[in-house]
Amino acid sequence: MKRYNVALIGQRSSGKTILSERILFETKNISRMGSTTDGNSTTDYHRTEISRGFSIQLSLFNFNWKDDLYSAIDTPGYSNFIGDALCGIGAVDNVIYVADSSDDLKANGFRLLQQTRKRSLPTLIFINKLDAERSDYEKCFEAIKTVDNRAVLMQLPVEKTNSVINLLASDEFPDEISEKALAMKEKLIESIVESDDRLLEKYLEGEKIETEALRDLLKKDVVSGAICPVFVGSALTGAGIKELLDAASRWFISGDQRVLDIDGDKSKIDDMFIASVFKTFNDPKSGRTNCIRIWSGSMKSDSTYYNTTKKTVERVGSLLRLQGKKAVPVETAVAGELIAVNKLKETLTGDTLTADQSSVSVKTPDMPPTLIRYRILGKSKQDTEKIGGYLSKILEEDISLKFEKNRETNEFVLSGMGKLHIDITVEKLKRRYGVEVIAELPSVPYKETIKKEVTAQGRYKKQTGGHGQFGDCKIVVAPSKSYEDGVLFVDQIVGGAIPRQYIPSVEKGVRDALKKGKLGEYPVTGISIRLTDGSYHPVDSSDLAFQMAGQIAIKKALDDASPVLIEPIYKVEIICREGDVGAVIGDLNSRRGEVVNMRHHDDIKEFRIIDARMPKTELLAYAPALRSLTAGFGRFTSDFERYKEVPEQIAKTILQAAQ
Repeated sequence: MKRYNVALIGQRSSGKTILSERILFETKNISRMGSTTDGNSTTDYHRTEISRGFSIQLSLFNFNWKDDLYSAIDTPGYSNFIGDALCGIGAVDNVIYVADSSDDLKANGFRLLQQTRKRSLPTLIFINKLDAERSDYEKCFEAIKTVDNRAVLMQLPVEKTNSVINLLASDEFPDEISEKALAMKEKLIESIVESDDRLLEKYLEGEKIETEALRDLLKKDVVSGAICPVFVGSALTGAGIKELLDAASRWFISGDQRVLDIDGDKSKIDDMFIASVFKTFNDPKSGRTNCIRIWSGSMKSDSTYYNTTKKTVERVGSLLRLQGKKAVPVETAVAGELIAVNKLKETLTGDTLTADQSSVSVKTPDMPPTLIRYRILGKSKQDTEKIGGYLSKILEEDISLKFEKNRETNEFVLSGMGKLHIDITVEKLKRRYGVEVIAELPSVPYKETIKKEVTAQGRYKKQTGGHGQFGDCKIVVAPSKSYEDGVLFVDQIVGGAIPRQYIPSVEKGVRDALKKGKLGEYPVTGISIRLTDGSYHPVDSSDLAFQMAGQIAIKKALDDASPVLIEPIYKVEIICREGDVGAVIGDLNSRRGEVVNMRHHDDIKEFRIIDARMPKTELLAYAPALRSLTAGFGRFTSDFERYKEVPEQIAKTILQAAQ
């Protein structure tokens, strides 16, 4: 028995979950097919998935076909949950890309196809929903071919019989499709023989190429990722499913054939056990479950393994084969299998396990940068206290989420792939852990600075019974060369006008006062302060008195130094289709953006890269706007560059809103 693994990927609503159900039904693992509509499918079992009707996380299932064992992953199709799709792709050797014959190719489908190309995974494409009212498999195939020229059509549907015909295996076709089928078979043969000079020469000379020779060459090209055979059918009716599974058994590679991509010593990996965690689940009742890909060797229940990532030893109890949420214990699992283990203490997604202490580390998929940020506030004090602990459990499950404290605004910020991603995370907090939170757009860390140089004196004098308080200082405040210089404090006292021990007190008072400026109580930056003169009292002067004198002086200075509001400006790199460039640039201009450069994309010829600058306040809601402008194909990354003065009219609006 060989062990195979496969991930079902594709854009939203393409039918991956129904295909999973159909495969389980055809292989007699279930007696009745469930559906996402009825909320009873095997792989969409999470409460949120049932209520919303679509996948939000990857799910495992297993089946046998032609005496071989298949470990399979049903992945989410929404771009908001691409993290789980990438983790699924990173754990397998083979892929079935599911396309919707009744819908256009969406951006996330395009990205997932690019991932299979990047990793050169053996990939079968299944054009689904031939039974749908608006089905057009030819249009769907051409759309796929436009973005992935590896695609070759292997089948044609026969409408009268609700069946499909294999182009390579047949020489005669039903009358209604005969002409089209013969023409497409010629195209298929041309695509296959292109990679073999000998067969190409025979074909060009008009010689007949044996079907078996074509199949052998096709297997080689599928394994290398050079060709993606395209099949047609319907997961709902079962048309084409057995043919798809036969193709998988013919062209997919088994778990012991994949070349392992690792860091560390590669000389001994054939002789050792290596596994990696590609998904972690947390459940309030059952605890933590890790989904593990075994890359080499074998894993046994009730054994001890070494976590090379955390440098710790883990005791493994039962090994589980998952059928959605149902778990079947097994004693041993071998290379190629995807299994689950409960209640490991420290092991999480991305960790590598070996039998003995080792430096080997399996490379994990790179997550795309998060696109949207929201500050998270508890609805009550108790909720606020629980947010960090429970969110950390959700972040263990979803490595595409980020949660951090913004030091400038003191806000806790949750970053994700889109608004839906954030909403479902908030929903998980409430449903699982009873924590209710509010998600709002985060504050912009505005700052204040000055535009002219001024001199100011701060004098603090207080007399009560006994010793009084006295401190006196004179400062010169001026704009610094750059807003990023922060606050520069220079001691220019000569002749002991202020004793040495009190100069740090003046600086402390000045810096404390600059934490809140004059306009909107934003921090003041980009200024230099020279302490030039002052006076003291031998009895009444103190640290506190000179701190107060420093505060008085800087507040006076800010009143007269023409304070202005400044905002963070970010460097933005936008990737979009060539046809969307005009709309994107027009939108950038409306957002006070500045286009710096435009260039061709190195890997995708029909895409362009726009280098721009944009105020952070405009970036807060830019992800949904860009998605709308580009039908989801546009993406962007951003990095802080500098601060810049806010235009006067916009500054007035900001300050009025802050009052």
